[in-house]
Amino acid sequence: MDKVSILFIIAPLLLPCWSERQFFHQSRNASWAEARRHCQVCYKDLVTMSYDNSLALVKGAKSLQWIGLREKFNETDVPWSGWANGDPITFQNWYPVKPPPPVVEPCTTIAAPTVDTRKTTLTTKGLPETSRTASGDTLKTALTNTALSETSSSGFTGTASGDSLKTALTNTALSETSSSGFTGTASGDTQKKALTNTALPETSSSGFTGTASGDSLKTDLTNTALSETSSSGFTGTASGETSSFTQTYYSDTTFLTTPQYVREDCVAMHHFGPWEEQDCNTELPYICFDDRYYGIASVDRDATTATLSWETPTNGNITSYRVEVQGDVPLNVSVDSSPYQISNMTPGTKYEVRVFAVKCDRELNSQNISFITKPETPYNLTVENNTEFSAALRWEKPVGNLDHYCVGVDTKPCKHAGEEEAVVKGLTPGKKYTVYVLSVTGDVESENASITVLTKPSVVTNLNVSDITNSSLVLRWVHEGYAQGYRVVARDIPTKGVLYNQTVDHPEKQVAVHPLPPGTNVRLTVWTQTYESLEGNPACIDSFIVPGPAINLVLIASETTIRACWDAPNGSYNFFSVSVLLNNSMDNTTHYNTTHYNTTSPSQDLRDLYAAAQYEVTVTTHAGDLRSEPTVGSTYTKPVMAQELNITFQGSNGTLTWKAPHTAPTTRFRVKYDSSFWNHLGDVYLTGGQTVLSVGSLRPGARYLFQVITVSGTMESEPANCTDYTPGNESEVTLSMMCSSKGQDCEKNDVKDEVLTKLREKFGDVLDGVSWKLAWKTSPLDKTAQ
Repeated sequence: MDKVSILFIIAPLLLPCWSERQFFHQSRNASWAEARRHCQVCYKDLVTMSYDNSLALVKGAKSLQWIGLREKFNETDVPWSGWANGDPITFQNWYPVKPPPPVVEPCTTIAAPTVDTRKTTLTTKGLPETSRTASGDTLKTALTNTALSETSSSGFTGTASGDSLKTALTNTALSETSSSGFTGTASGDTQKKALTNTALPETSSSGFTGTASGDSLKTDLTNTALSETSSSGFTGTASGETSSFTQTYYSDTTFLTTPQYVREDCVAMHHFGPWEEQDCNTELPYICFDDRYYGIASVDRDATTATLSWETPTNGNITSYRVEVQGDVPLNVSVDSSPYQISNMTPGTKYEVRVFAVKCDRELNSQNISFITKPETPYNLTVENNTEFSAALRWEKPVGNLDHYCVGVDTKPCKHAGEEEAVVKGLTPGKKYTVYVLSVTGDVESENASITVLTKPSVVTNLNVSDITNSSLVLRWVHEGYAQGYRVVARDIPTKGVLYNQTVDHPEKQVAVHPLPPGTNVRLTVWTQTYESLEGNPACIDSFIVPGPAINLVLIASETTIRACWDAPNGSYNFFSVSVLLNNSMDNTTHYNTTHYNTTSPSQDLRDLYAAAQYEVTVTTHAGDLRSEPTVGSTYTKPVMAQELNITFQGSNGTLTWKAPHTAPTTRFRVKYDSSFWNHLGDVYLTGGQTVLSVGSLRPGARYLFQVITVSGTMESEPANCTDYTPGNESEVTLSMMCSSKGQDCEKNDVKDEVLTKLREKFGDVLDGVSWKLAWKTSPLDKTAQ
């Protein structure tokens, strides 16, 4: 694959960012270079073809036309690698095939010609880069008005000997698409070979070769032309009796050290789309292209004049501009440059303007703008009537056109008005305003017509009280209008006595009213003051002051009741609320939640409580919907003794159970156990109202004392006691005794009982706290007690 083919593979990666292009078919004939110069002056360049525009170009074509492609633009260019405007080739449509690569011949040494009796005729057109060699008496080579196609990569070679061989190529054309040439061989005196009206294709890769012998070889190529960029020449050799001749030609660009390109052609497009090579000097119609021009026009206008400005196209050669105005008075004028002023326009009227740049008698895409002249200002603006919150206006219609009016206040946005009158609403009483009216057409507004309006003073609104304490409150209000100040008065409602009377300077719309007695029910009144302390109608609101808290709370507890007592606060109040809460509640049942009481007296009995439980008691003073800071106290109800204490054993482990009447789920119990013999002690605290305890590692056969004590804060109940022996591991010990008495006294029962009693007393002191027993045992031998 040659270099050109490689370029076509990577070309899709090099696609430029195309703007919108326009194509212009030129009907006059010109050479390729002249066509390009004309396109560059009046458009952008000769057309560049792509997949996207090929169909559009074919639709407008009527004959063979130049396009912006030639084999090379510079000596160092890769053939067929780029368009005239520099874009890479991404699309080809050769007919029938792509031209072959250029033939490169090495440089040769210039040889001096040898002149004899030969005759060489080159008529009308010279053959660049062409070599011819001839010898003999009568060799005649005529190349007259001869054409070889522009992209032919071969030449013609003829060799003749003999008397009368004659080869004639007369009025011969080499057709565009043939890929072969003609070869003829003749000998003798009278042989004649004629190739007449023969076509070889444009892309022929071979030439013509003829061989003849004889005395009178004659080769005629008549009315035949070789194009200027042909990359091949003609070589002829003849032998005879009397001559030998050699002549060599080189083009102007041939150097001894540089390879010489045999040909270079330009490209034209058929009316049905395919391309073919053509002699660049051939005069053909051609196609130019230009990027569609997009410019931006602007306007600076008033009521009767408008100054237009527009952009100058960057591709130059603009001779003038045509300004077209459409409106109530149409205008079409040619000007030399931007800007251009339009006069005598109607106020408030819409105009559409198009500006066409003229280039080579061609109008480019227009720069368009639509605008509306500024409408005239309304006049004779007056105030017909005004109230606390509104003002009625009237005015007269100005000259020109308008869609509607717009009425506004101060710097606020204006509002639509259809007639020459309007009522401005939403004003603030007692305030000075600047009201303006303007004419509107579309989105264009006139200058303002303005007037001053003074509204009447008003009453304050939205009185509200906040930040209330037991000695003060903050009073706020809203006032829509002018005011110099506000007078605020507070009265005790039951007594009607004045508690507060002060004036607040504008623009403040709040005041801290103090001092006020705790729990007082007050009426707050506000008057608006304007010029010379003129007051409007009053606005009132009632409120309570936060009452004082209960004082000296005392709690007296029994097992299931707490009595709460306190002193009433200073000032006024309506009632007290008392709440009692079981601390550390472990579930959400109602019985364990807070219990509330309301009372007007400074005491309250709290009944049906748990024993041995901690309670929190809160007392709050109320006045209206306000309440004081809470007064809080805490105490324990007295503990009660556990009941039905019981111990059960399993081996060395014991399970202790009991009952605790009236105790809470939060009650604590203390469990103690003691084995005095083994000095084995235990002391355990149980929380959460547990009434079961497992005790392990008890001594076998030992007596234990178990005690359960109910705990309430620092108080403990009387213990519930239980004593029992743990199961023992029995073993038998035999004690032998000898009776020292004489006679038979030892055998008497009373003697034996007395001895046994004394032994039990003796062992009882030693073995207290363990399980044991002592009894007589009869010996199996002598049947005597031992």
